[in-house]
Order: sequence, then structure tokens, then C-alpha cells
Amino acid sequence: MNLGRCCLVLLVACATALVMGCEDVRPGPVCQTAALVSEFAMALDSAVRQGFLVFDQLPANLKDGDALNAYLTHFLVDKEFLDVGVLRDRRRLRRLNGDQDGCCVDAWGRPLIIQIPALFPKGLTYSTSQGSHRIAPLPNSIWTSSTPPAVQVWSLGPNGLDDRGKGDDIIGGHDIQ
Repeated sequence: MNLGRCCLVLLVACATALVMGCEDVRPGPVCQTAALVSEFAMALDSAVRQGFLVFDQLPANLKDGDALNAYLTHFLVDKEFLDVGVLRDRRRLRRLNGDQDGCCVDAWGRPLIIQIPALFPKGLTYSTSQGSHRIAPLPNSIWTSSTPPAVQVWSLGPNGLDDRGKGDDIIGGHDIQ
């Protein structure tokens, strides 16, 4: 990852933490996860805008959310939109079924929820605190922009339950269009 992109990601992560009411740059799990969700969403957005990632060209075998997360995490690291060293240092990678690179996880060790409503309108199955559950894309009213995002990224938060973007769910501050 080049120095300019790394500085921009750090600046956005810190700004996100401040906006969410986290004064410390070394925040607790909620603020760490909020920064990670925003960083991941921004990396996806950059990959899409630069033409590296086209969602209708995803592998056909990605039928569950944890596998989609692992695929996109690997893709973003491989294309240097995310730094694998930073993810490992923050303990934000978890291996899935022997996958060497694993998926991006929140502070509670659960995979970030990544939804692509156009491809998976009924959602995908993700690991939650109650086991594997199908999680549908969030309603359009959750997002700040007037157009719903093409990709939704969020964490289930401390309780590990799908609160539909409310409750303790942690939604990225960046909408991918």
C-alpha cells in the first residue's frame, strides 16, 4: 500500500472514530470496529471506482457471506487496498475452512457483514453469536444517502445479533455507490 493511501485510510479511520463519539485514537472495541467497517467500505469503494472490482464477475461459488467476506478481503489485500499486516496486527483476520488469508472480523471475532443487494436480494448466511443465520440486506432507510449503496458493510456489534442496522449494529460511515 503506498504511503499516501495509508495516510488517507488512517485519517478517515480516526475521523470516523471521532464522529462516532470516540475521542481516543486507541479506541475500545466499538470504535475500533467502526473504524474497520469504514476502512473496509472505503477500500471496496476505491477498488470499484478504479475498475479493479466488478461485482457481477464474482466467483459463482460464493453462496455464503463468510466466503464472500474472505474473497473480498483477499482481493483487497492482493490489490493493496487493505494492508494485511495492519489487519493481522489488529487481529482482524480469521481463517475459514483452511483459507490462508481468512476473512475480516470485527472486535468480537465475527466476520463483517457484506451485502450486495443486486446480486443477493435475500441476503447471505453469516456467523452470528447464535450460529449461522441468513441476514438480508439492510433497508434503504438506514443509509444516509438518497440512493441505497450498491454494497452494504456493517458489524453485528457486541451482541452479535442482526439488529437490522439499529441497536448495537455498527454501520460504516461510507456508502459505496
